[in-house]
Amino acid sequence: MTQKNIIQKNITQKNITQKNITQKNINQQTTTIETNGSETTDALGQALTALGLERSQRFGVMQWKGQYEGRVVTLSISRQGRTRYAGEIRYRQHLGFRLRIELQTKVLTRFYLVPAGFANSGLMRRIYRWRGTQVIDKVPEALTNFRGVARDVPWGQRLLACSELIDDIAGLLTERTHGGLQGSVYFEPETLHYGSSILKRADFEADWVRSILERLARIAAVADHLPLPQRQDRPSRFAGLARRRPLLAASLMLGGFLGVLMVFALVLVLILSLIAIGFK
Repeated sequence: MTQKNIIQKNITQKNITQKNITQKNINQQTTTIETNGSETTDALGQALTALGLERSQRFGVMQWKGQYEGRVVTLSISRQGRTRYAGEIRYRQHLGFRLRIELQTKVLTRFYLVPAGFANSGLMRRIYRWRGTQVIDKVPEALTNFRGVARDVPWGQRLLACSELIDDIAGLLTERTHGGLQGSVYFEPETLHYGSSILKRADFEADWVRSILERLARIAAVADHLPLPQRQDRPSRFAGLARRRPLLAASLMLGGFLGVLMVFALVLVLILSLIAIGFK
């Protein structure tokens, strides 16, 4: 064997060894996160079960459903990640978890709280107007970094004038935020939504999650007793179907997407055929 072949063989062996070490580190990291994820939800799951919520798992998302203070509630925890590369190896890096809660209300309008920097964009304001909503610039001091976006502006202003709710709303938007990401609180027809930022394992404390449910219930109770909005929205049939039968709704969405692709492919084939005929 020549000196050149020996050197090349050593380089190849070194690359293989480095690749195996990298893959081992990735596997160890993933295993640790998966273990932490399981431990994270054990105590919380027991607390939610004690509240009468039933647990299920679908598409890798853990869910609890039931009634909370007379309102239908759905609580879900999903893992968040992104694709990363280590040389030629592609792997999924787990960033943490997202907590989402949907609570039933009687409110028939849309109202969102969004970061001020986002809402102040001229482009976003045009998009809001195009969607039939308006930005509410005057907000309580505790929500200085946010703006309201409302389908019915007077209703949104009345909600923001409820001083007993502002601390609850501000806490839900800003508690346990990491990496500059913030929580979300918004109304859609018949539903109050909460979404956390990306959470760490230590963030999932049963008492904290219970406090979120309590605050959402207080917000929903006050909102239900506000004067009815002049511009009302109704939940779409598809939104209702998605809540009742999420698997069927997902199948319909996938079918619709595939249908659009098929139509696009047929149109493309027709155009190419006409072009080919034109060259003959």
